[in-house]
Amino acid sequence: AGLPGIPLAITKPDFDFVLLDSNGKKTRFLQEVKRHLGLNNVEIIEFRVENYHASPGFDTVISRAFSSLEQMIQWTKHLIDTNGMW
Repeated sequence: AGLPGIPLAITKPDFDFVLLDSNGKKTRFLQEVKRHLGLNNVEIIEFRVENYHASPGFDTVISRAFSSLEQMIQWTKHLIDTNGMW
């Protein structure tokens, strides 16, 4: 449903957010939310996190739906910039 990305994008319009989900139904919903709310600071990507690569890396990676913290760190460590954080 875009949590926590959509609320953060609304409250932090000067920050850029990339919302990543492998479920097409969810990403289509997020595209509609983005359009309806005029969130120009949001990019929505349909991709599996372990296969997605960003250059440069992200300052921060957050999630609400990994099965464990250990799994989140394992599958997202390649997305974190040198001084980034989870």
